Amino acid sequence: MSPKNYSEDSKNYYLNEKNKKIQKELEEKYGMLGSGGSEDAPPEVMNNFLNYVQQFEEQWEKAERKKIRDILGNPVFRKIEEIDPAAIEGEIEMILNKYAEHNYNIGIIEKDDVSPEDFYIFLTEELMEHETDFMNVPGMNTNFIYEEFHPNPKLNIKDCTDYFIWGLRNKDKEQALLWSAKENIMLNNVSYSKDEFAENLFKLFPDGIEETKITFKNINVADLKAQIELLINYNTGNRSGSEIYIINLCFNKVDAEYMEVSSVEITDE
Repeated sequence: MSPKNYSEDSKNYYLNEKNKKIQKELEEKYGMLGSGGSEDAPPEVMNNFLNYVQQFEEQWEKAERKKIRDILGNPVFRKIEEIDPAAIEGEIEMILNKYAEHNYNIGIIEKDDVSPEDFYIFLTEELMEHETDFMNVPGMNTNFIYEEFHPNPKLNIKDCTDYFIWGLRNKDKEQALLWSAKENIMLNNVSYSKDEFAENLFKLFPDGIEETKITFKNINVADLKAQIELLINYNTGNRSGSEIYIINLCFNKVDAEYMEVSSVEITDE
């Protein structure tokens, strides 16, 4: 008998028992340990979640390595030389729609650094030859980012800045130093040890920071420098307000994906 014919309590009991069975199967077959707290969700929501996980795991087991070209049905696109520059944006939109028909979403993070021509070539040539694990799970989307294939140092600088400022916002010494140079660090043209750097850095900002907003004013990839405007909202109980700082940051490149702050220069707006 279908659970929709039961009372609401009976339906929930039925779904809870079904969910326990699916959960046990997932644990035994795929080693799933938990549902991230979703056990507290309504039984119907939990059932939908577990069914989706089960479909995903089953498809993952038999996933095939396929080129994007084959997944999209081997479409034929015009060469970049054949397209009027004024029409290239329309062509890109058409191609993105073709990807979307097969549940692939393609994006760019640093859009100002990628020309329409380069993006068109990426979509019609490079990405088409990329191999991926093909799984036919209803409702599942796959996202590709241009910078996954063409790393942009700007993103490393932005990530390092974001994490560093997060440590500053919380006046968390460990977090701030995690994204700082391993040796002495410059603060307003004075060299400090790591511990001294954190202590003196925090003194330049108010207590009770509740919110920060970073606006990147300039990024110089060649010199590994960035200038940001930092808006701070604070509340200490007896004093609240906003402050704007202009901060110049210099970085050390540790490896292709990791940078650290080597110098900080701070001025009030």
